[in-house]
Amino acid sequence: MAASSLTSEQDNRPAVSTACLVSRVPFDGSGLVGFDDLYQIEQQLQTGSYAVVYRVTTKNHQQGLPRQEYAAKIIRRQDLSVSAEKDVHTEVQLMQDLVAVNGVVKLVDFFANDDFYILVQTLAKGGDLFDRMKATGTYSEREARIVAMKLLTTIRGLHQRRTIHRDIKPENILIENPQDATSVLLADFGFATCLSEEGFSRRRCGVRIISQVETRTIPFHTCNLHFLLYDSPK
Repeated sequence: MAASSLTSEQDNRPAVSTACLVSRVPFDGSGLVGFDDLYQIEQQLQTGSYAVVYRVTTKNHQQGLPRQEYAAKIIRRQDLSVSAEKDVHTEVQLMQDLVAVNGVVKLVDFFANDDFYILVQTLAKGGDLFDRMKATGTYSEREARIVAMKLLTTIRGLHQRRTIHRDIKPENILIENPQDATSVLLADFGFATCLSEEGFSRRRCGVRIISQVETRTIPFHTCNLHFLLYDSPK
């Protein structure tokens, strides 16, 4: 496979080499395939401490199929510590295991080479809950009830698989449809983990004020929801 780069007309960021990228998810027996063979970067959406998220579209329109839009999180491996790199692998494995759970951002593809990890995921066009509340204010009682029920249903699906998120906060709850403020999806499983048989997770994760107590045991996800429903920024 010829070397290529992730580039976009929207910015002049350094090129990201995608030579010899390997498709890891889904495991459909499709063999070796490069990110550039399948996706086109369209726009930068978000940047973090070690990752940048872009809106991407599929290239299969050339075969007469409609373009599909996704979000691609590109992680520079040289910026990761050993434990952070392990967390990426855990995140990918958990997202694969959670593909049947409603209300979570879906992992569509996973690519890796010596320099980068690329996670292709559901694109939430409505942004995140934090920005939505800053822009338009609090939810109505009806909307908050719908959001709470959706999140509780999603968390129940996680718990049935002995998985805890450990970083539930408005920034990690995305809005899939900008016309529907209740179309929420739980995102960012970088701190998520599967519990041992004893049912405890002793690692402290996320924002201290929100998730400190959640590390004790599964039911404390409800503490995070209390913060979201009653104490989130106005």
